[in-house]
Amino acid sequence: MHALTRIGLLVSSLALVPSARADDKAPSHAMKPAQALTDAFSGMAGTWTCKGQFQTKSGTGESTSTMVLKRSVNGFAYSGEVTVAKNASLPAGMTEQLSWSYNAVTHKLVEFFVDSFGDVGSGTSDGLSGDTTVWEEDSVMMGQSTKSRTTVKRLGPKEVSLNFEVQMDGKWTSFGIKTCKKH
Repeated sequence: MHALTRIGLLVSSLALVPSARADDKAPSHAMKPAQALTDAFSGMAGTWTCKGQFQTKSGTGESTSTMVLKRSVNGFAYSGEVTVAKNASLPAGMTEQLSWSYNAVTHKLVEFFVDSFGDVGSGTSDGLSGDTTVWEEDSVMMGQSTKSRTTVKRLGPKEVSLNFEVQMDGKWTSFGIKTCKKH
């Protein structure tokens, strides 16, 4: 496609985008976030305190963290930050940024994450099933390509459990679990 044609298409498509209103509210005819995204994150925005255990080279370690989740982009996305307190295995602690949304083509929830060690990953989920959301993830951890799975189970309106697994030799192995309570 010629550059002039692409520019013409871009300009014509921008003309179809409704202009923002002065009060910065979405127009009444705006699209709504996918129900799968709304269901998965219903009641999740807020500050959570988490306690759990994780696998270390020498056994099992204890962990405390704070998770802050926010609804963003008019509900078309959620973002989060997890801050893990300093502990024997993480003398400097750790911070992780997360983003979630919905892919209308694949009909899956999508996520992206990065932590203060430079580990990155992305994943997908079919959405909330009963009280559980399962994320299948591809990531780079400690410089290695890793398949992981995070299971979020709602234990009540202000309590969830997070189970982290990694795939090793074709088998899922528990990497850690934590329980989080909303303030």
